[in-house]
Amino acid sequence: IGEIRITEDQNPVVSIQVTGVDIEPILRAAEANDNAGNRRKKIRETLFEQLGIQDAGGLFTTYEFVCRGTRREVELLYENVREMTDDRLRGRSGAWSVVIDFPFDDANFGPADDLARLGAYRGGDTRTLVWLPSFLSNKALADLGRLVVLDYILQGDRFDNYAAHLSFVDRVQARALARNQLDQLRIKLRSQLEVAYGISTEPRDAVSNPLTADQQFQSLDPTLSPRPPVGAEFRSAFESLLGQLFAHQYPAHPEFDTEIKASVIRKVWPEVQKAIESPGQRGLVQDNATRKLVRAVVSPSQLGQTTETHLLIEPHWQSRFAQSHARDGGGPITVARLRRWIDIPVPMGLPIELQNLIILAYAASTNRRFTLRGGPVEPSIDSLPDELALQEQALPNAADWQTALQRAASLFGLTLAQTLNAANVGRLVAEVKQAASSKREAVGRLVAQVRDRSKRYAAGAAGARQQSAESAQALLATLTQAAEGDVVTSLATATLITSEAAVSRTLGQAQACADALTNGNWQLFDVVRDLGDHRRDAAAGIMTRLAEVLTADEHVVPLKSRLAELERDAMQLLAAAAPAQPPA
Repeated sequence: IGEIRITEDQNPVVSIQVTGVDIEPILRAAEANDNAGNRRKKIRETLFEQLGIQDAGGLFTTYEFVCRGTRREVELLYENVREMTDDRLRGRSGAWSVVIDFPFDDANFGPADDLARLGAYRGGDTRTLVWLPSFLSNKALADLGRLVVLDYILQGDRFDNYAAHLSFVDRVQARALARNQLDQLRIKLRSQLEVAYGISTEPRDAVSNPLTADQQFQSLDPTLSPRPPVGAEFRSAFESLLGQLFAHQYPAHPEFDTEIKASVIRKVWPEVQKAIESPGQRGLVQDNATRKLVRAVVSPSQLGQTTETHLLIEPHWQSRFAQSHARDGGGPITVARLRRWIDIPVPMGLPIELQNLIILAYAASTNRRFTLRGGPVEPSIDSLPDELALQEQALPNAADWQTALQRAASLFGLTLAQTLNAANVGRLVAEVKQAASSKREAVGRLVAQVRDRSKRYAAGAAGARQQSAESAQALLATLTQAAEGDVVTSLATATLITSEAAVSRTLGQAQACADALTNGNWQLFDVVRDLGDHRRDAAAGIMTRLAEVLTADEHVVPLKSRLAELERDAMQLLAAAAPAQPPA
């Protein structure tokens, strides 16, 4: 009754509006708008509103929801099943499609025709679920038609046009009465649709010839037998139904207490990594909030167990991947193969970020590093390409590791992570080999130049500079030629003839020193060395200083600047005028 108004609050208020205005002539004037198309549109709007979907009016609508902690997506189609082609029923390959039929049809057609159409489907197995409603009763359809007309006339200025025969005061009352009826019919339609789609049994007069549960929920995937969903209202029932689809597709998916997002996994991974590197693979998780996230992720995914304060890593994935590797006949382990093994023997359907966490944890706990075409790669939770390979990395002893780290820093200027694990060892090996290779040519030139200049200008003495250069050359040769598994030990145990500081400075200045020796004005020094006149003593001093430059270590006497200084002194000496002769 339009005069009775019920609010939609949690504690509804019932009120009565007393009026003498009759709105029936207004509705009869607009009854042409009550047609099958508008009725379908109104039901679609109501269902989509219940589901929280922004209706763009397209043929395909995407619906997202969280199932067991993982965000899923289905394609939603609102169509008359009787009229759908096999291709339309088949949906997209690899994705679930849910078809929701209308709760009414053209004259002489009923739910039996929709069931017959599904029985005639020949499009092959597909992930399509069809939700067939019982048809609305004549009384419910009449309510729906009245709702369609009311909704139409209350949009924009239409009501004033249809109610132009009423006075202004009566028109205001009539509009309020129509608005109230519209609100009540909307509430009523939601209840009627819940009965039609098998979610509720009240009001009983909402449908005629109700379908049985096995008729209402039809799967075109013959391996799935859907059950009537459980839910207090349409959205919860719909998501309960969708949950059956993904439970069927991924029966081994864990039940997570929190939604598995990339941001969550990024917070969990450092704690897992820290636990793997701790004694007994048992690490302290200090932050309370982080501990809750770790507990919500690692236990259901079988990565480990959490206590009140600690995370203990478990070997579940190590043994599971080892079994899969053996079953597949061995061969290189790649990220793609590990992803496939995660879903063996029963599909889990884990989000990509959680798969990445499992693979990174497996690599860290089994001393494996990631490579691409032989070169090292640093993957992350957000970037772990399928083509990466995992290679076992032998770990050096702790003493050699610490010495190698210190020498990598002092000799090559490399700053590397301190923790002894496969990834860090692989990174040190790659960066040290690259640094050694890049410096080898310059150091080789330096050795040749120092030997030659020392032989000519320092009485052939193999001074500290030559010894440091030769020591650096030997170290670079050893590192570039060493197998990857031997680089750390070779760097840690290499004998440096002079000192680490001297070799470090030699490596750092090899290019500049070699260029200075190559481009030096040696003819100038040859002239100075041969001076026999009054400049002989000064020339001898310059040559002594030159010998010192050639034999002293670079960190003691910088070659480039001192050589330039000696060249200036030599030029000044040669330009000096002879002393004036006394008069005869």
